[in-house]
Amino acid sequence: MLGEMRHPSFTCAVCGSPPEVRALVDRELSREKRKPLRVIAEMSGFSKSGLSRHDRNCLQKAALEAFRDKRKRPSRGFDRVVVAFPRTSIEPAKIISYRPWDRHYSEPVPFVGPLLPTDLFLRVVPEPLAPMLNPKAVKHSEAWVRRQIRAADKRLHDARKAERKRNRAERAAQREQKKALALALAQVQDSEDKLLN
Repeated sequence: MLGEMRHPSFTCAVCGSPPEVRALVDRELSREKRKPLRVIAEMSGFSKSGLSRHDRNCLQKAALEAFRDKRKRPSRGFDRVVVAFPRTSIEPAKIISYRPWDRHYSEPVPFVGPLLPTDLFLRVVPEPLAPMLNPKAVKHSEAWVRRQIRAADKRLHDARKAERKRNRAERAAQREQKKALALALAQVQDSEDKLLN
């Protein structure tokens, strides 16, 4: 943020002053043959160190950012992009604006204010829908929908019936295994009894 010092709890005293005072101090500090900081400090009431920090951190940073934004700005003669979107079935009509080359204002925001001569105004116009060439995409009659629902219900019923049949077969196989195991145990017990007698 403009005017912040290295420590986040300290802010620039000049940047926090009224705009007209800051403008006068900035003008004095920006002159080619400027007065010494001691003289500017006496005129403004700010300390020399505060003026020096403001000159180093705020003025130079602002000048560099302005130069950078000017270099990044395309030479199309507009400063801001304003886009108007029509109303749709899911969203109301809206107008947004953004500055794609400015890192501080690159995110779209709702458009406020008059349209300026330096704005590029774009209106989004949706194309009319082309005829549907896919027969499955065509709206069907209620009878067709009922048939499809009945067919889906039948498929679900058949799948559940097959699952019940598989479960019955698994349970029968488990019972057969238990019977075979019990028979084998009984035979082993009989053979042990015969050996002991």
